[in-house]
Amino acid sequence: MGNEVVIGIDLGGTNIVIGIFNRHGELLGRHTSHTGVDGSSFTVINNMVDGMQKCLQKHSLVLSDLVGVAVGSPGFLNRKEGMIYLAPNLKWRDFPLQKVLEERLECPVILENDANAAIYGEFRKGCAREFSSAIGFTLGTGIGGGIVIENRLVHGCFDMAGELGHMTLDPQGPLCGCGNHGCLEAFASASGVKKYLQEQYPHYKDSLIYSLVDDNLDKVSPVDVYQAALQNDSFAVSVFQRVGKYLGIAAANIINIFNPPVVFFNGGMTNAGDYIMNPLLAESQQRTITASYEKTTIRFGELGSDAGLMGIGALAVEAFFC
Repeated sequence: MGNEVVIGIDLGGTNIVIGIFNRHGELLGRHTSHTGVDGSSFTVINNMVDGMQKCLQKHSLVLSDLVGVAVGSPGFLNRKEGMIYLAPNLKWRDFPLQKVLEERLECPVILENDANAAIYGEFRKGCAREFSSAIGFTLGTGIGGGIVIENRLVHGCFDMAGELGHMTLDPQGPLCGCGNHGCLEAFASASGVKKYLQEQYPHYKDSLIYSLVDDNLDKVSPVDVYQAALQNDSFAVSVFQRVGKYLGIAAANIINIFNPPVVFFNGGMTNAGDYIMNPLLAESQQRTITASYEKTTIRFGELGSDAGLMGIGALAVEAFFC
């Protein structure tokens, strides 16, 4: 009984981050493995299991000490069936991840969407831990999100709830990777910003943004925008104002629909700080019912890249120990 633990796995396209948690939700240890998507589906599984064994061994534990495992996976999934319907970064389609892992580990396994896990991490351990409900956006290559109402993640009828990056903000806006036009993701994700920078190059060739990458548009990124903004490059500042504006519109929509106590944003884009937060707050205030806006806290996350691991660990503890 004293050695009983759960494992939470943040499964990404590049790395697998594994954490061991006790029944109190304390992180006892962690291990990072390469995902191995260049091989077969079972190469990824083998790397997951090998990483778990190494992590357990470092803490004098074995697989039989495992009460259960929770996996935060990218892509579209069915938690009840334990299936990954589509995860392009992992090259998975209709993959029975839960069943495969349970047969290898001989313990129960649960699945969760990786964005939901990251939002839940901030909810339980990070910037929203003092609230019973929260709605969060994950800002990365794309934009995901998660909705927590009275301490429970909202999954929707088919585990598709929380796709906040695909709310339409402008029907005539830029093309999104999902095929729609004008999604939040097309405006405010890292990939959306990169595309915008490439489109604007002919008009702003003298911006520091482009000199930082020697005019190589394939290499330009939000990191370069931030470095240029720190040097008071006016175009760089305007790029972040544009991102903040659209995030503010999205936040206003969420506040008007859900009336949550807190809306938060995590992910790499938040490193831009006030360059994004100031226009975000101004836009959301302008577009939100005043009484609702005044009762809502808007903030950035605290956990950074650890949000997914802490969230999937919390879900594992709640599923197997509570």
